[in-house]
Amino acid sequence: MVIGDCLVEAVSYLREAGDDTAFLDARALICHVLDCDMLYLTVHRDELMDDKAAQLFRDLINRRGTGEPVAQLVRHKEFMSIDFYVDERVLVPRPDTEHLAEYALEFCQGRKAPRVLDLCTGSGALAVSIAHYAPHSRVFAADISDGALEICAKNAKKNSAEVTVFRMDVLTELATHDQTYDLIVSNPPYIEHDVIASLDKDVAMFEPHLALDGGEDGLDFYRVLAKECPLLLSDGGSLAFEVGIGQADSVAEMMRESFCDIEIRKDYAGIERVVYGIKKASD
Repeated sequence: MVIGDCLVEAVSYLREAGDDTAFLDARALICHVLDCDMLYLTVHRDELMDDKAAQLFRDLINRRGTGEPVAQLVRHKEFMSIDFYVDERVLVPRPDTEHLAEYALEFCQGRKAPRVLDLCTGSGALAVSIAHYAPHSRVFAADISDGALEICAKNAKKNSAEVTVFRMDVLTELATHDQTYDLIVSNPPYIEHDVIASLDKDVAMFEPHLALDGGEDGLDFYRVLAKECPLLLSDGGSLAFEVGIGQADSVAEMMRESFCDIEIRKDYAGIERVVYGIKKASD
């Protein structure tokens, strides 16, 4: 088939399947199959696509029609202008999380060799971004998932970023961790347990529930981190979270006992998305 016709057919199929971003998704998938950019697609849209490529494109479109995320289909996602490998073992990095990465980079600026810990690292989007843009920092990344740690290490190597990865169950092992850091960041699971099944199917069916489930009210991880992280922070150290919709005030309140200068930042949609504070001085 002609490239342009394949694209039109795919867009129509995805729209009927309920894909609200049908054109963008179809274009991304055909560019992936042809290993080309959008300019090439525009210039060559009247050329024929060979049968093998056409069949691969149809297969990917069919999978997208079931809700499988485009990032998983093409095995990569951009975050902070860096290309990350992703698959079904980790959450797909979201633009909202860039606000947390930006705070981390601001904190690291002007500090000599700050030690940074990313808890619940997943794909390593935060850890790798910090190490990439603040190479003077020493970055560590922890997760309970061996698959996530493998992907984080893969992304660090892919982007020539120095990140030390290790396994940790944040809910049970954080209190026994014996290292100290200047900054701890985390985008932990924060979806209410009973809500996960009702999420969009690309999330509920294809992204790991281990990285989504924040317990009955979605706040399990914040309670533990707000309590235990002060013991891991140096004087003047900072703890910074990404939070879900409507969670910012609750998380800020959890931090008040051990942190001062607590602030909340909004994301691109005006939603309170990042909560951070500075460890109070010891008496």
